[in-house]
Amino acid sequence: MVVLEQVTKVFADGTTALNALDLEVSQGSFTVLLGASGAGKSTLLNLVNGMTSATSGTVTVGGIRLDRKSLRTIQRSVSMIPQQFQLVERLTVLDNVLSGALRDISTWRALVKGFPISMRRRACELIELVGLERDHVNRRAAELSGGQQQRVAIARAFISAPKVVLADEPVSSLDPVISRDILSLLKGTASQLGATVLCSLHQVALARAFSDRIVGMREGRIEFEGATDASSDARARLYEKENLETH
Repeated sequence: MVVLEQVTKVFADGTTALNALDLEVSQGSFTVLLGASGAGKSTLLNLVNGMTSATSGTVTVGGIRLDRKSLRTIQRSVSMIPQQFQLVERLTVLDNVLSGALRDISTWRALVKGFPISMRRRACELIELVGLERDHVNRRAAELSGGQQQRVAIARAFISAPKVVLADEPVSSLDPVISRDILSLLKGTASQLGATVLCSLHQVALARAFSDRIVGMREGRIEFEGATDASSDARARLYEKENLETH
């Protein structure tokens, strides 16, 4: 479903974020990118979403090689769940979820005629699917807790029926209990709707609990990949630099 071959990303300041990286993510899987800050996790997700381009190497999504010609096609099949929710606080829950479908209809139609009834119905179904009560539909996002806002962000990500969902540290600002609830919800929703999830996380325990496969990243390279039972030594290597800097 998602394939990166010999992908290198060097930023304008000379920083190498990814270094000759190879990765294959199978369809329908829940794959976690695990590593310390600066390991290259967010850069990898942004490459798959077409938000940035590789310095060298190739990115393929759904059998289509990502380039300028295919960018819009691929972006229609990929949704993003950001770290900080990024909801419009003055809009209702329903309108925030519908905003995820703006790429599927013209801006003119959205502003003048509104969203089709079928799309509004799907948004309401998704709001219920992510565990929010019906009376939340018309509440403003500003009135919601952090966990509720992330549920809305998940519903928004699935409104356009994506083939791939990218989640960039989706629980970094939530407490441990709510974090587990949100990841369980994300995994269950993706499984029910047939989407592939590529999720970056910092927490080892959460990665082991919810992923089908862990890809351990360190300094722009893959340190290990495979099942969730990687050795404690392998996992510890991901955070060596971070641990040194805090001592």
